[in-house]
Amino acid sequence: MPTHLNLRYDEIEQLWPGIAKFQELAVQYGITDIFSDNGGKVAQLAIAVGLDIVPGRQGADACDRMGNEYELKTLDLNKKGRGFTTNHHLNLGTIHKYRERRFVFALYEGITLVEAYLVLPRDMEPLYTKWTAALHKRDHLNNPKIPIEYVREVGTVMYLKDVAPPWMEGKKTSAA
Repeated sequence: MPTHLNLRYDEIEQLWPGIAKFQELAVQYGITDIFSDNGGKVAQLAIAVGLDIVPGRQGADACDRMGNEYELKTLDLNKKGRGFTTNHHLNLGTIHKYRERRFVFALYEGITLVEAYLVLPRDMEPLYTKWTAALHKRDHLNNPKIPIEYVREVGTVMYLKDVAPPWMEGKKTSAA
């Protein structure tokens, strides 16, 4: 006699130890719940590119070991988004904060990280200039997008799925 309404619940119970281990790892990067607020993706991204998550919802999303602040932006390629979202009420204050931070843009296919790019503040300046000009006509912009192709053009690759990092060039891995 099953103890759960759904007979497939045993599958979740079998998978749960791995999920719990991922959660334990995520906590070390400041992610308290991998199931909420993009937690699993953010944990995976932080681990892949070597950043620490800044707790709370105010200020920067992450920082590196040298104290540089980062905004993290994710986009699921399966959802056919037009670009990375910014802020639902983007104003001059938000642009000022963005100008002081680096960005990491991550592209996913569902839950799989496939690409991540570092974009420096100077490379974001053309967008900031465009948004600032548009703000002369209103008090905020509603979530202007950062195009994927722009990120790929100006960004520095931090992660590519199935591509070994340069220091592994020519070395055998345990999977080889």
